[in-house]
Amino acid sequence: MASDSVESVKEYVKREFGLDDDQFTELMREVSSVLSESMKELEIATAKGDYPAARSAAHYIKGSLSNMGVDKATNIALNAEHAALKKDQARLEKAFHILHEELSKLVDLSEKR
Repeated sequence: MASDSVESVKEYVKREFGLDDDQFTELMREVSSVLSESMKELEIATAKGDYPAARSAAHYIKGSLSNMGVDKATNIALNAEHAALKKDQARLEKAFHILHEELSKLVDLSEKR
């Protein structure tokens, strides 16, 4: 995907999965909730230096984003996954923060749902 803007994600997901606007809106509510939980897991694992848990969370996030055609954030999640595999705390923390910033542009990561 050329751009990871909300509109480009919307177009991609609707086209790939044959969704109408209402279905897309409902899907994005679910995706926001799941990604919010997964990002919280990644944040906790990163803070604790729990590399297997961080790798698992990053892998899940990567797959979810890939299915949505969100290339930039997918690559950042891949970077976090590799950092956890290599037990590179600084790289993992950096990837987490960049990933959080990117995802915040696309979905509501707040816990107030």
